[in-house]
Amino acid sequence: MKSTWILLSLACVPAFCTTIVGHVGNDAAFNAYMQGLGVPGYQNLPAVDYTYEVFSAQGRIGNNQIGPGNANNEIGLHWNNPADATPPSSSGPLTGIGSTQRVWGVAGFNNAIVEFRIQRLGNTVTFTFGPLGTPLYQASITDVYVGDVTMLGFRSRAEANGSMTSNQASLTNMLWNGVTAIPDSDAFDNSLGDGSAVENVVVKDIVGDFTLTGRTVLNWTGNRPNNSVLAWQIKAFRGVPIETIENPEPSSLLLAATGLALLIWKRK
Repeated sequence: MKSTWILLSLACVPAFCTTIVGHVGNDAAFNAYMQGLGVPGYQNLPAVDYTYEVFSAQGRIGNNQIGPGNANNEIGLHWNNPADATPPSSSGPLTGIGSTQRVWGVAGFNNAIVEFRIQRLGNTVTFTFGPLGTPLYQASITDVYVGDVTMLGFRSRAEANGSMTSNQASLTNMLWNGVTAIPDSDAFDNSLGDGSAVENVVVKDIVGDFTLTGRTVLNWTGNRPNNSVLAWQIKAFRGVPIETIENPEPSSLLLAATGLALLIWKRK
């Protein structure tokens, strides 16, 4: 399947612009995109070295249970510490406020939408799942590598198998610094036995502090899925080359505006 990479918008910060790339397709297309950017760890595909994936905020169906002694986690912030070739989500979620276990709902596509927030301030990142005042889960990481993060990847995965007839994992209504819209990462699978539906969205050229907000939902019909058959991740990468787009100097903007005004006057 041919994937199309779309440059959607720029959310400018001093001296640089954060690039909202948009959809890059399934996992194979995402890996090829990373290789094309020159990201360390993606140069020997199909093998991937996750040393440069700093953290991952994740939600998955797990075993859809809650309570003490339940080893299967459904929500969490995962940290690649110490940094190695395995993905952060291979480690357990960090403890913090609230529970890493969650009942997502019942079958029938009537599951509740839950808000989330990821904020970086210097070398600290905080992931909040649920309302800010009374979060269902919240955890933070402080690490020099957090400050080096220049790219986020948004991945959703849904797989219909067995007696499940359709699944959906979505990251929606996402805003960058409260202003710039990020495309949904919405994976929907209603065809049994055809593998999984995977969608990846990318934001790159990140410089400085940021706040990302959005909503999540997991839905299914038929029997409840398990583990990571239904899941979403927000993955943070360091070592991704930045395209430095300088903000125009005020004099350049004035010159361009004057030229445009003269052109319009001439046409009239």
